[in-house]
Amino acid sequence: MDLRTETERIEVTSALPTADERWTFTDKAGHEHRYSRRGAGDYYPTLTWVVDETHWCEDCGDEHTEGHYECPLCGERIQPGLKGPSSFREFVPGRTTYYLDDEEISEARYRELLAQMPHS
Repeated sequence: MDLRTETERIEVTSALPTADERWTFTDKAGHEHRYSRRGAGDYYPTLTWVVDETHWCEDCGDEHTEGHYECPLCGERIQPGLKGPSSFREFVPGRTTYYLDDEEISEARYRELLAQMPHS
C-alpha cells in the first residue's frame, strides 16, 4: 500500500517594492515615525494618509485614490521606506492531493488510513 500526498507550490515572488518592516524616520520637527504591523492595514500609526485626488478608471471600472502620508503634528510629507523586489523566489503551499496507490482519495480517507498504519 502506497499512501502519499502532493502539495502544489504557488509562487508569490513580488516584482514590486514592498514595505520595509525596519523603516524608521525622524522628521525635521523631531517627530519619530516607524513601520508597525499592529493594525489591520495601518502600517504607519504615526502618519496620516491625505487624499490628494480621486478619479474613475475606465480600464478597470473602479475608483482610484491618490495621496500621500504626512506627520499629523507638523504636516511634513513623509515617504515611508520600501524594500526592493524579492531577490529570491518565494512560495506558499497550495492545494494538497491525497493518493492511495496512485488513485486520488479524500483527505478524510487519507487520515483514516494513516491512523491505521503501524508506527515505527
